[in-house]
Amino acid sequence: MSWGIDIEKPNGDVIEIVDGHTYNLTPMWKLAGVFYGGSRDLDGLRADALADAAARGLQRAVSNPGHFKALNPENGWGDYDGFIRILTRTAILCAENRDGMIRWNG
Repeated sequence: MSWGIDIEKPNGDVIEIVDGHTYNLTPMWKLAGVFYGGSRDLDGLRADALADAAARGLQRAVSNPGHFKALNPENGWGDYDGFIRILTRTAILCAENRDGMIRWNG
């Protein structure tokens, strides 16, 4: 199973952040402090709020890789390196589009 998030800009344009992201990495997102419930909690957030949370989470993740790598799923669906790529993309795109709204799909 997977989920995705987009940024919906005020003019109606949509920017895809991630599509087909595995739920298996949810513990990493939670450890990073980006969300605490589930990925669905991202829906309706302003992009500026997610930009800040993702930047703080990225700092946590790269400062403590061992803690995050310990959460690599045993089934091989996702890993720390992929998580870092998506979290970086999230932080950058949200920072570049701070006036947008996050839309979750899954």
